[in-house]
Amino acid sequence: MDRLTVLVELDLVFARQASHPDASGVEQALCARAASRLRDVLGLSTEVRAVPAGSLPRSEGKAVRVVDRRHVYA
Repeated sequence: MDRLTVLVELDLVFARQASHPDASGVEQALCARAASRLRDVLGLSTEVRAVPAGSLPRSEGKAVRVVDRRHVYA
């Protein structure tokens, strides 16, 4: 079965609060909420992972947002 992984950056407001002791719980809750919304809207099960702000490459020109890592043999 195919699997969709979505990487999200935390916004600056949340990143400033990341030093809070319960920040990992909030991060997990946000990822779970995003995965739930994607499932509701798109009908797809996803794994949503938070990454540090600024770690995802910015688009330069035409955006390439999907990386297909399936091994499909014809």
